[in-house]
Amino acid sequence: MFFRAVCHYPRLHVRPFFTFRRTLDRTSLHRPLYARPWFVALALLPLAASAAWYWYTYNTFPPEARRPLRIAMVNHYYSDAPEKAIEYYEKAIEMCQQCGLSPNSAEVTGIKLRLAELYELKLNRPLNAIRTFMEVLGPYGSVVQGDEKEKGTRLKKAVGIAQRIGDICRGVEDWEGAETFYEWSVKTMLGLHQDPPRYIPRNLETSAGERPPHVEFLSDAELYPHTQQSHYDAPPNPVNTTPPAPQKNLQHAPWASPSDLGASLEALAGVYAIKGWNDLALSLYFRALNLLPADTSLARTTRTCRQAIVSNNIAESFASLGRVPEAEEWARKALKDADSVPNEECSECAAVVECNLGMITEMKGEFKDSIKHYLKCRERSANIKFLNGVRMAREGLDRSRSKLRDTS
Repeated sequence: MFFRAVCHYPRLHVRPFFTFRRTLDRTSLHRPLYARPWFVALALLPLAASAAWYWYTYNTFPPEARRPLRIAMVNHYYSDAPEKAIEYYEKAIEMCQQCGLSPNSAEVTGIKLRLAELYELKLNRPLNAIRTFMEVLGPYGSVVQGDEKEKGTRLKKAVGIAQRIGDICRGVEDWEGAETFYEWSVKTMLGLHQDPPRYIPRNLETSAGERPPHVEFLSDAELYPHTQQSHYDAPPNPVNTTPPAPQKNLQHAPWASPSDLGASLEALAGVYAIKGWNDLALSLYFRALNLLPADTSLARTTRTCRQAIVSNNIAESFASLGRVPEAEEWARKALKDADSVPNEECSECAAVVECNLGMITEMKGEFKDSIKHYLKCRERSANIKFLNGVRMAREGLDRSRSKLRDTS
């Protein structure tokens, strides 16, 4: 199994999220406290946020809603029984509405977003979290008239919520739900806005669901000027059909940034790859890669690391299509970019690419080379305490050494 590189792309009002290859758990790199001098400053952020929220409740919310809201906040963030916050959040919402605030007001939707966060992060109730997020997504994401700036602000928030719902669906392996909300996010940022989709609870196998014949919102002939034929009129998982790299950047809505669009493109591509639609995934990865030069919000080294991550995922998709030479070419591009980034900013990606190069050379029957790559992966992973990398390298070494003995 190939590694899919971790994405630390900025997201719209949601925490960064992108997993490794479909069979691996999400992994974070832990460092001792002293290795992160900024850790103490970050630890103070919840306290500062709480103080700001305390002031906000005094000045914005009706008096009847302030007390239950503060009790909810204390139970949510500082109690050993965060589930007690549910009752008080709901009471605060009720008081706001009784005092004349609209269910779609900033105050009520703000409380609902905190309640959804509680369900998702503290209580591990994904379905409750999705339902609560949907209560906010509906009003924010519906087609709105009026001032373009206000419309952009609302849609930007809606896209952030949709991405969050997609993340939750992905976490419970509801690939259909993840695809639906990631796709809506991409379409909305491209200006192809429709009302938000409904959520249908399900937990389907990877093979379930009908494969889209093409990525309709990315198949404009203007973006493929060198071909007159659709690259998607092919059976599922075509071995000899690969979408070309786009010739021009996608035009996103004024309120969206390349980072916003790139994050959603990669997330949707990851779902397509998990479902075995690697040709569709490649189309999205190429477009995400094409957006990077225009993304001035990222530092140069961060942008280079992002390029390495996307290139690695392109290599993985090529390998899944049986296109081994292309897979090796893109993996080596990814490794070159990852190694050019100083310090440890891209160390995890470099370890992942070494492992994938081990698998690619193993597929080619070059077991001596695969052993070298697995050894490098093991060393790189051990240096940064990346346990999944160590495990995958160990398994690859055992496999390659066994095959080498059999062929000797």
